[in-house]
Amino acid sequence: MVTRINYASLPQVKGSYVHATKHHNLLYISGLTSLGTELQGHDVESQTLMILQQITSILEQEKWQKSDLIKHSLATIPANNAKQGG
Repeated sequence: MVTRINYASLPQVKGSYVHATKHHNLLYISGLTSLGTELQGHDVESQTLMILQQITSILEQEKWQKSDLIKHSLATIPANNAKQGG
């Protein structure tokens, strides 16, 4: 069974997006950004730390630990592309 989850402690998502998806004993976390936080628009390091805090929050709420993570990927968009919307 697939369960889609949004967490009240994280910035509200738009549309059909969710913070995490559970399937059997796996938790998929994707699409986290600094949008809707006090660090939106700040430097890459600050925004990255915010996203890592969001991941930590999800893990804590699910009673998981960072050591339970199997894989993580981070994508950054250069500021000049973000301003142009691409």
